[in-house]
Amino acid sequence: MAGLMNILRRLFRPRKHKRYAALSGAFVVIGREVDGSKKIQILDISEGGLAFIYTGSPLDLEDEGMLSLLDGDTLCVDKVAFESVSDTALSASYPDEEIRRIGLKFKWLGVLDQGKLKDYIRQNAA
Repeated sequence: MAGLMNILRRLFRPRKHKRYAALSGAFVVIGREVDGSKKIQILDISEGGLAFIYTGSPLDLEDEGMLSLLDGDTLCVDKVAFESVSDTALSASYPDEEIRRIGLKFKWLGVLDQGKLKDYIRQNAA
């Protein structure tokens, strides 16, 4: 039933921005500080948001509200406000460690950051 609902949603409410698969060097860092933070591989990205897989609780990300985009170790877009759109558990086979997929929506980007994001997507999307 959920599959049918997803198909209907996509038919009647298509995405505003085209989503691209991210290349292996595209990372996101959640939080206000990049140094010492954990880099997470991006699954897909668009001008409206991105998705990635992480381990832990959804509560760990709720308090942050800011993210930065990295190309390898190079900071490309810094301190972008976000909100969670979807956050689902992927597998129940690891009882000690919950693996989740999250989709984030960018809240607001200035003109300069929009340009940086477009460049980032051009360089890091397949």
